[in-house]
Amino acid sequence: MTRQMSLVVALGAAACARKREDAPTEMNELVLFLFQNWEDDELLPEAVDNMGDWVARNIDLDDAERGFQLESIPDEVADVVDHPDAPNETIGVVGMDHSAFGLADHATHVDLPNQIWSNPKLYEQYDRTLTEGSGDAFRVRREVLRTSSEVITSTLGVTIPYVLVKDYRWVTGEDHEAIVARAWIPEASCGDGGSNCVEHTYSVDLWFADGAGASQRATASWSQLVTSIPLGEDTQVATLASGIQNVFAYTDSFLAGETE
Repeated sequence: MTRQMSLVVALGAAACARKREDAPTEMNELVLFLFQNWEDDELLPEAVDNMGDWVARNIDLDDAERGFQLESIPDEVADVVDHPDAPNETIGVVGMDHSAFGLADHATHVDLPNQIWSNPKLYEQYDRTLTEGSGDAFRVRREVLRTSSEVITSTLGVTIPYVLVKDYRWVTGEDHEAIVARAWIPEASCGDGGSNCVEHTYSVDLWFADGAGASQRATASWSQLVTSIPLGEDTQVATLASGIQNVFAYTDSFLAGETE
């Protein structure tokens, strides 16, 4: 073998042996990593393991309900999906809670055409359409499920319609199994008059198996609103955190058959 050929082989071997990117271990970096790499089958398992460990350590803290504040989602992370052109000044929060229902139970509602039950205090309309996959394929064969929804929200006197894209997948790591969802709005949208607008919305939802028939769940949510009455950052953080907890509570109530 010539020296030139040896060099080519060595470089090729080095490229093949190059280590894949390690998943972060801290929460703020983890939720960004999960959003950015949601389509990557190789990177997600380690990230799910790390996030599952972090959730297990922190789920019983007071801040799990009040919300851990996040940094604004960076442009390079948001850019992996189609999103509004408005400057990105999002406010973010992570909330967590226990659920008496397991992953199989939580997988039953993702394909329902009417999703208002998930937070009737917030949603005036939440009509979901499946754009790829089916509920049965997601639940039985664990295939990816992609959805698009026509949504109208009303909170703090602000009513805004928008289209929400939300996709679901199963991820199995060495230590944790989870359902991981990623959501965003592809276009900014405003209510009547144009003075109240949602300019950015992104989220990552995770449901982790927690023993027999139970789960731990976490939602990271980033949002940017323009309102006719300016809302302070503390108010927006509290509203996001409260909304996350409302979805958790209404979901368990729905799964228990207490609401329709």
